[in-house]
Amino acid sequence: MVARAQKRKWIDFVGGLLVGAATQPLALLAGPDTGLISLPAATDGPERIVAQTSGRSSRARLALNAGIDAERLGDYDKAATLYREAQSRANDLTPEERRELERRIAANTLALQAQREAREQLGLADSAFQHGRPAEAAALLKKVTAKELYLSPADKQRFQTLCQRMHVPPGTSPTLLSTNTEKARALVRQGREALGRGDVAQARKCAEQASALNADLSWSEDNPVRLLEDIARMDGNRAAPAGEAGPSPAAPIKTKEEALALLKQGREQLAKGQLEEANKTAARLRAARHIHWGLFFEDTPDKFQADVDRARSQRDKHQSVELLAEA
Repeated sequence: MVARAQKRKWIDFVGGLLVGAATQPLALLAGPDTGLISLPAATDGPERIVAQTSGRSSRARLALNAGIDAERLGDYDKAATLYREAQSRANDLTPEERRELERRIAANTLALQAQREAREQLGLADSAFQHGRPAEAAALLKKVTAKELYLSPADKQRFQTLCQRMHVPPGTSPTLLSTNTEKARALVRQGREALGRGDVAQARKCAEQASALNADLSWSEDNPVRLLEDIARMDGNRAAPAGEAGPSPAAPIKTKEEALALLKQGREQLAKGQLEEANKTAARLRAARHIHWGLFFEDTPDKFQADVDRARSQRDKHQSVELLAEA
């Protein structure tokens, strides 16, 4: 009798372990107990797997990474939801990840506001055209042009169709818009100069003023969002843990020779696997926008930053796989 009871307990114990191992990864992805909503399914490999199979930190990091992906795809609403999820677990992120989250929230908020304004103006333009007010519709379409970049794919198609029906060339801007565009470009340039001097506060002020103009700046050129990203990188790199003295501000890069030497140093850091130091170096290089770089064959800060980001992503992917295997 005793032997059968002990055998039964052992079977129940092993069965419990098997069931727990099978269900735990699923519980991390969704459900009322996790608070994680609308996270994308794993479609492109282990980088979508949570970093840990237990603890809140893995869910916070997963939400942050998924939000970044959504923002890059122009799905700002989804990104905002995911960033809120990560923010609710911010204490489980590293200091660097929290700074990245704050930077992403600020940039996504600006993009989301521009998208909503453009969508509303597009709806008003469509309504004005349908009710026989072409002049009003044309004026509204010109306002949408300044924010066309932030429209969803469906709204962009709707915008293009309405422009064709009204014989309004997409991209046409009124005088005020052109003025605002030039003002924004000037403010971004001033912000870059301030960032190069290490004046982060002035650089941020210029970026925010440029953003408030809602100017027609394409994503391919320097713009307020990109400037804010580089400001956050540099500002974050200077932050130090409580009770520790922060590093002295790095001297601004003045010449192409200095930039090339720093880029070489960054490549060496990357080759040695010093990814955080390489990321700081990339931020300094990208802040020096007054330095001219070649378009095709020359190594550039943007190419270097892309390589650093790729290496960090691979590192996170490998760590996620290892942690999942250990679980």
